[in-house]
Amino acid sequence: MGETPHDIVPLESLPLESNVDLMNGVSFEKGCYLGQELTARTFHRGVTRKRVMPLQFFRSEEELRGSGKEGPLLDRSFTLPLPKPGTQLVAVSTDPNIKVPEKEVGHIGSSIYNVGLGLLRLGLAKEGAVHFRADNLWAKPFSPPWWPELTF
Repeated sequence: MGETPHDIVPLESLPLESNVDLMNGVSFEKGCYLGQELTARTFHRGVTRKRVMPLQFFRSEEELRGSGKEGPLLDRSFTLPLPKPGTQLVAVSTDPNIKVPEKEVGHIGSSIYNVGLGLLRLGLAKEGAVHFRADNLWAKPFSPPWWPELTF
């Protein structure tokens, strides 16, 4: 879950997109809060299409392919300039069997060193199938181990 206005944009972000439900910040048993009807309907229909997800940045496609599935690794020596918050993420398939139209599918939130947060379309965020480009860097999304299994 993000903590800055770059991750949870005031007057734009929805609770489910911002992972408030995963942090037990939304009750689906009691009502009467602003936005409760939309939030409950979205949750029960299972149509959350975007979420803020952790990203790891890489200098090149080769470096990205060499990364494992153990999750993001913090690299304090990463010195390349990171994309500014709001920079668009473009989906790029690294698997020749998967066709992905190269289009904008999300944006960068806050970031430091080689890790950050980004609001991504869940359908394209399956680990290993699609990666993302932001400015001159590659980005790979991860699901934290404590997250429940998200439907893609």
